[in-house]
Amino acid sequence: MSSHPDAAMAVGEVIGDVLERLGERPDISVAFISNEHLGSVHNIHAALRELLGGSLIGTTSSSIIGGAKEVEQAPALSIWSATIDDATPLKFSKTGGQHLTSDPPTSELISDPTSSTLILLADPHSFPVDDALVELERLHPGLTVIGGISSPSKGPGTVRMLFDDAVVAEGAVGLLVGQDRVLSVVSQGCRPIGVPMTITACEGNRIDSMAGKTAREQLEQLFGDLTGHDQRLVNSSLHLGRVVDERKSTLDRGDFLIRPIIDVDLPTGSLVISDKVEVGDTVQFQIRDAASAGEDLRLNLWNAGQAQSALLFSGNGRGVSLFEEFDHDAATINERLGIGAVAGMLCAGEIGPVGDRSYVHGFTAAMAFFVGGAR
Repeated sequence: MSSHPDAAMAVGEVIGDVLERLGERPDISVAFISNEHLGSVHNIHAALRELLGGSLIGTTSSSIIGGAKEVEQAPALSIWSATIDDATPLKFSKTGGQHLTSDPPTSELISDPTSSTLILLADPHSFPVDDALVELERLHPGLTVIGGISSPSKGPGTVRMLFDDAVVAEGAVGLLVGQDRVLSVVSQGCRPIGVPMTITACEGNRIDSMAGKTAREQLEQLFGDLTGHDQRLVNSSLHLGRVVDERKSTLDRGDFLIRPIIDVDLPTGSLVISDKVEVGDTVQFQIRDAASAGEDLRLNLWNAGQAQSALLFSGNGRGVSLFEEFDHDAATINERLGIGAVAGMLCAGEIGPVGDRSYVHGFTAAMAFFVGGAR
């Protein structure tokens, strides 16, 4: 990564570093460009194509990750490059009411979804990621999707994405990787409080009762049993986790899809969350702070094994605003796994699997670790 404010100097630094590390031109590169370099994107793109060759995807965003550093709201350019013979770049488009389309079509590329991973970089204004993930799961059951939604500097039309020889301003770009080369890890950063409960009355995203009591009554009962520290977290960062696989008899952190509680209806005692639920779903209250987010990340990294490099998509609500220190997620990966070859961005929404399908998250660290021959 380079944090040089001059785009030409930054390109020279990162390209030199890539070629020195690999000893040859890469097969594929993924570029992350800070919004401060937005005016130089075409020049950056041209230099990457000429000097690195191979396939290329990338995006602009507000804060960039490279190595053990996270450069927030400042000039930065980070490149992840690899010699890997089964990675294919794609360009996606989807608008309201239209089917997801890709160039080339995913139907021509994906024969075994369960051994493939799609790295996805998306524009928040022109690409409905939630709908796209549902359609991808329908078309390719078991496909793992991991990535992030760009955090633009201004409004619609200010994101730029790279796709081989083109610079595009809408949709999404992706990298399809096969042969089980990618290990996906998602750290949602919450810890559970109380006990799991079954939803006994609900409608849409409103939960009326859990285990026979109103949702508010259950929360008030739990609140009285908490420490003062956790009571303060309930008031500031309360979430709800929904079990994604009801067949499991024992539940751990990774078995819950975490969603924020966005409203409490005092007269009825109902809770409103940012997800649809059904009667019979198992849920549990969750809280998040820097300590729980850091602990959850460290616990999840034990699953990463002998990874050689990684792409990191961290929520833009994490970083220094959550941890009160710079570089937390990137530095933790570097410390725990000894991986310096890390690139990524802070996102306006992180994409990664929980259970057997992928979702959009917030305040999450979604990580793609490359194993099994990718160098």
